[in-house]
Amino acid sequence: MSCEKDEDRLTVASDGSSTLTASTTSLNLSQETAQEEAVTFSWSPLSLTWSNPSLANKNAATYEIQIDQAGGDFTDPATAAVEGNLEKTYTVEDFNRILGNMELQPEQEASLDIRLKTMLGANKEPLYSNVITVTATPYVDLKEYPSLFVPGSYQGWSPESAPFVASVSDNNIYKGYFYFPDAVNNFKFTPERDWDEAHGDAGDGTTGNLVIAGGENIAVNGAGYYLITANLVNNTWSAKKTEWGVTGSATPNGWASETVADHNLEYDATEMVWKATLQLSEGAVKFRANDEWEINYGDTDPITGFLKEGGADIMVAEAGMYEIILNLSVGGNYRYKLIKQ
Repeated sequence: MSCEKDEDRLTVASDGSSTLTASTTSLNLSQETAQEEAVTFSWSPLSLTWSNPSLANKNAATYEIQIDQAGGDFTDPATAAVEGNLEKTYTVEDFNRILGNMELQPEQEASLDIRLKTMLGANKEPLYSNVITVTATPYVDLKEYPSLFVPGSYQGWSPESAPFVASVSDNNIYKGYFYFPDAVNNFKFTPERDWDEAHGDAGDGTTGNLVIAGGENIAVNGAGYYLITANLVNNTWSAKKTEWGVTGSATPNGWASETVADHNLEYDATEMVWKATLQLSEGAVKFRANDEWEINYGDTDPITGFLKEGGADIMVAEAGMYEIILNLSVGGNYRYKLIKQ
């Protein structure tokens, strides 16, 4: 015994695709505005034709925003599904995270192609909108570490605007880099941006011993670029003068050794970075202080451009002339750029 079942399949068709628009094509991204709206993409609804109009489903179409570098073919785009409406809004933080996941270089303007993918069902070919090109500059998403502020004579004794030393390992050992312009430089450490509990030196300013919520001004003699350390485990402080260079197999001289010198970087006090322009080959580089390996920095994650003390080699994928920038100005958030000229 057998039976047969005759049925008409419900089908849907569209006579075109949606038109995509953007609230802006030049995105302003910064960490200070991370929670604000960066851009809204919106699109027109599809005109759908149903084989049985009485069974029409207004939510039949599903949408996906696709983002690729300008000139790409959307083979492996960044995507975001959209449900229940005809627009998608990104906050500054959300859009910056997408650019980071795309491995775009922070602080360099990127041109992006963006389109809408529309799906009407598993057995239907997707529809694609027009392509919109937008520009955006990813920012470095600075990490927050336990910190001590360092107000002093070099910045007008203002804890409200003072830079800081950071405890990257959260172990009560704080480090940071400072440019001191004068022959004699004085400062203190403060746990907050005020003078309520300033930590100073135990003697004449040069003993290297800290007094918590007390003590004299800490003194560092000689202009220069210093690694400042505050150790609250044993209540000591130190100041080490540094000059910076780059070395590695990608540099003309190769890796530094007893007979091979680093390529020196020059400090730009206005931009607060170390710089050089150098011909690099395919290979690796690292940054180090004072032509020694005691203090050296390598890569942590090439997506973010952050550095790690003693970190991995920084890889140069393509030979050419590069501007090399080393930025140690924000405690714990040490960064670099290799900008091909």
